[in-house]
This record gives sequence, structure tokens and C-alpha cells, in this order.
Amino acid sequence: MQDGNVFDLSSQMADIPGGHVLESFNAQIPENNTPPGIPPETPPGTPPGTPTSVDWYESAKPVVTELFENEEAPTTADDFKTRLKAERAELRTLREQGKTVNKEAIEASQARIAELEAEREELLKDINPLSHFSSEAAYRAEQLKMKFPDNNPQAIEQIISADFGKMTPIDILRLNLVFEYGITNQEEQNTWIEKKYQVDLTDEEAVNDVMMKTDSRDILKGFKKIKETEVPQMKDYNAIKEQRVTESKQKVEGLKTAWSPIIEKAITGLQKLTIPFKDAEGKPDNFEFIIPEESLKPYISQMVDRLSTTGRELSEDNLKAAVNSVYERVLLDNFYPISRAYTNKKLAELDEKWSSETHNPRKINQEQRPPSQEGLKPNSKEEAEATIMRG
Repeated sequence: MQDGNVFDLSSQMADIPGGHVLESFNAQIPENNTPPGIPPETPPGTPPGTPTSVDWYESAKPVVTELFENEEAPTTADDFKTRLKAERAELRTLREQGKTVNKEAIEASQARIAELEAEREELLKDINPLSHFSSEAAYRAEQLKMKFPDNNPQAIEQIISADFGKMTPIDILRLNLVFEYGITNQEEQNTWIEKKYQVDLTDEEAVNDVMMKTDSRDILKGFKKIKETEVPQMKDYNAIKEQRVTESKQKVEGLKTAWSPIIEKAITGLQKLTIPFKDAEGKPDNFEFIIPEESLKPYISQMVDRLSTTGRELSEDNLKAAVNSVYERVLLDNFYPISRAYTNKKLAELDEKWSSETHNPRKINQEQRPPSQEGLKPNSKEEAEATIMRG
């Protein structure tokens, strides 16, 4: 056998008819020994025509990304399958929950909400003064009539709608006669003006009478004041509501800022509690219990929220009430550890007393008595014994 490619039969096939074809074919075989035009072998069980070198998820990624919209799309096929299973499980759960929903109760609630909204709209109409008048001018006229009950209401409407710049002195005098005296008849008005100012109104020059000009100017000042008189305005109750909500939120945030450092300092001071126990003879037997500072933090945030949302201003009374409330809550929440620690202390005292009275060795070796309580668990039996042994 010669060195080199053991399958290279070109030298042996050179003299055989057609051998040059086989030689050319061998030269085109790639390194994986798969002849050109022949697809690579597929794993057993793979359907014919299934591409093995293409990742199906890579080609589907654009569609998957679009389906997930703003959410982060799965990066791999396994991730996609996991997410899909989770979504289907959640969907099944929602479907099961949907079977127990009381549709009649929901429809009744929605109908009641619609009814309340309609009632609200009617109430807003009732408290909106403009809803009872044909126009804002009619509303103003009615309000001014109430402010000037002794004057002619018809003249008030004319004053509100009048363009004073286009009125002559005679027009102003006529309107004033209606307003002050209720003289609406034009002939009576003419008689009054002609006698007072000694003029003939049929004469075109009568309008230039100096006395009428000065008097009409003074009357016009009064008319302008009437026209500019403030009347109750329509209230936008939705805007008022939003404003009150905003102000309420601002007040809550302000109280939170003010209360936070005060409450934090006060509640942190509860780290060392003194519980007023009594001994078997009824005498005071105060017991100190240490609360870890970390466990007090939830009480701080809860109390700050409560004080701010209820609008409690900063004061000593409110602070005392808040601290007392937290103190009682801490005692209740730590009832069992406090009771256990106190019991351990009393057991240690009894052990000491028993050892002293019976002259029996103590359970704790005297020579190994710890010089301090460092390293001992707070409120434990060992800490209580160490305290007693140190005297």
C-alpha cells in the first residue's frame, strides 16, 4: 500500500476507459466527503426536506418581536417556549376565573354607576346658575335687578346691553328717566326734558345743550358702574374638585417631609424598651428588652403615612399619641420574644438562688465566667445569666 490517500485510485484507473471521469469526480469531493449536489445526511427520524442548518427561531424573530410589542422579546427558542407556556397557563387561569364571575352583579354595578353619573350631571346643572337662564346677559340682568330692587328692571337690561359710545345726551337722559322713575312713555320723557332744560326737542340744536351734556355725563358714570357691578359667577366644580385634590396631595407631602425626621428619631428611641413587670410579691420588676433598629423602620414609615394622610399637624400632643401608639404596637408584635426573654431571666435568677442556697456548683463554671456580654444574643438566657454572675 502506498503512502497518501488510500482511496486515491487515479494511477490505477488512468488506463481504464472512463477513468478520467472518476478522477475529476474525486477532485470535487469536499472535505466532509459529501459529493457536490448530494445533500448531507439528516438525523434519523427527520422528515425529508427538513433544513438542518437553519435555526427556525432566527427567521421567526422579526414576527415574534412585533407580537411582543413593547415587551422584551425572547432571545432563544427555549426562552420563547417557556414564555409561551407561562402565557397559556395564565390564560387558562383567567378563563377559569371568568367562569365564576357574576355577570349580573357586574351589569348591575355598571348600571348604578351610569345612574349616579346622570344624577351628578343634574346636580351640577342645579348648582350652575347659568343653567336657569337663556344667556349670560339674562343672568347678569337678573342679578343686577336683585342688587337694584328699587329701579326699573327693563332699564337695567338696557344698561347692560347698551353701547354708551353711540348714545346722545338725550338718549342717556331718557334711559335715566326709565331707570330712576319708571317713565317709559316717550311723550312724558320729552315733556320732562323740555321743561327741565328749557329746550325744544324738535330743534336739532337741542342736543347740544350744555346742561344736558353735563348732566348726561354724570348719569353715564353711574350707568357704567352698574354695568361693571360684579355678580356671582358660575363655579366649575370639576376644577374645584381637582384643585382640592391637588392641594390635599401637596399638604400630605408637606406633612410627610415635616414629620419624617421627628418620627424617625422618636421611634428609634424605642429600641430599648422598659417593660413594667411585677414579681411574685407584686413589686415592680422592670425588664429591659432590646428591639433591633432594622425592625423599627416599618413602624416609622407607617406612622408618617398615617399622620400625613389624616392631616395631623406638628404638635407635642400628636407626637406623644403617635409614639404611644407605636410603643403599644411594638409590644404586641414582640409579645412572645419579650415573654421568652423575661422568663429566661427569671429562670437564671432562680438557678442562681438555688445554687447559692444549696451550695451546689453553678451550671456555668465560675472560672469561665464571661467578662462581658459581648457576643451574646440580646434578651437570651445566657445574657441574663451573665448579667447575674457579674453581680
